[in-house]
Amino acid sequence: MKKHRYSGFVHTRLESILRTLKIETLIITGVSTNFCVESTARDGFMLDYRIVLLKDACAAFSRKNTI
Repeated sequence: MKKHRYSGFVHTRLESILRTLKIETLIITGVSTNFCVESTARDGFMLDYRIVLLKDACAAFSRKNTI
């Protein structure tokens, strides 16, 4: 599945797949925590999924990290 927006739910089949599989909890990880991970987590929450973010499996780019 290809993702074209920050959220994994926008213009994808993700919700359909999760509902078909009767998934209720999402464990979310990723690199762009302040963009993609956050957007997917918020959208998932708004769709009534239980959201778990793994602190040690998320990261974000910042100006501080690039200098």
